[in-house]
Amino acid sequence: MVQAKSVRLGFTKIGKLQFISHLDLARTMSRVMVRADIPIWYTEGFNPRPKLVFSLPLSIGTESICEFVDFKIVEELPLDEIAERIGAQFAPEMKVNGVWIPENKFTDIAWAEYEIKICTPHANIEALGKINEMLEKPIVIIKKSKSGEKEVDIRPLIKSLRVSLDGQAIVLHAMLSCTSMDYLNPEYLVKAVADKLSIDFGNVDSEYYSILRTRVKLGDGITDFR
Repeated sequence: MVQAKSVRLGFTKIGKLQFISHLDLARTMSRVMVRADIPIWYTEGFNPRPKLVFSLPLSIGTESICEFVDFKIVEELPLDEIAERIGAQFAPEMKVNGVWIPENKFTDIAWAEYEIKICTPHANIEALGKINEMLEKPIVIIKKSKSGEKEVDIRPLIKSLRVSLDGQAIVLHAMLSCTSMDYLNPEYLVKAVADKLSIDFGNVDSEYYSILRTRVKLGDGITDFR
């Protein structure tokens, strides 16, 4: 009997799959593992199921090209074969980015990079100036939690923010805190920008946005998570 070995899968989840919940993703990945015939380690008890551990669950409506899930295999199997088997079972809007032996813990993740596109008639040089001005002082938003609503300054949770124009879109390249204690949902940054520029996302034909998580980093904000 081969000792169970930890394996990490990096994958992409984009397109319509941005609208499935984390629970649905976990169920989907479990079925993928079964169909791919991965010799995965199962939980014990009355209802055994593949043991999967995900990093940084995405909010519904957010795409990502840097998702991770850890699992253990109980038989020797080359990593490239694991990647091939899983990739063959993925939906078109999911893609295997790689399979490797974990180098970092999920708790080591400190920063996440996002590309946020805000399509609006307000997309102009003046708008970029207002966003840059916004970064020079506290950015106070109303944050909802189980205990109620409270005012929170999210500026300390923004490591970097670069803004540019892409046609009728304002593009934000943001690095945001994502530790367990200081997690900044990119939706709050979108709301802060929308309030600053008087953008109303109620009219989805003229004003709307998309969020794509592109990379995750360790505490130094430089080293990629592996």
